[in-house]
Amino acid sequence: MKPSISLHIAAELKNLAAICLFVEEVATALGVDPAIIPDVVLAVDEAASNIIIHGYQGQGGAVEIEVGQEGDALVIRLRDEAAPFDPTTVPAPDLTVPLEQRAVGGLGIHLGVFKMS
Repeated sequence: MKPSISLHIAAELKNLAAICLFVEEVATALGVDPAIIPDVVLAVDEAASNIIIHGYQGQGGAVEIEVGQEGDALVIRLRDEAAPFDPTTVPAPDLTVPLEQRAVGGLGIHLGVFKMS
């Protein structure tokens, strides 16, 4: 991976805007297709929110967001010291259920992978 840029920040919901702005700015500087940046930011927002809400469970902590490039791929790593979580234990959502009948949340883990070009 080429040199990356990192942000170390308190794992608090009030810092989500700063996290998203950081990712957007670095992705733009790396030449990521502007059309996919909102999707990338959404994925990072979801992952960071899960760390803050579910990982730390209000106990506080820190999160590091590292943004870099490997070949033509944008690589974003989020690191924390919250309790481990196994995403393979989460069942796939039932997308056939009408939106108004679904519980809020539960889709973040199923977000896709994005290419830079």
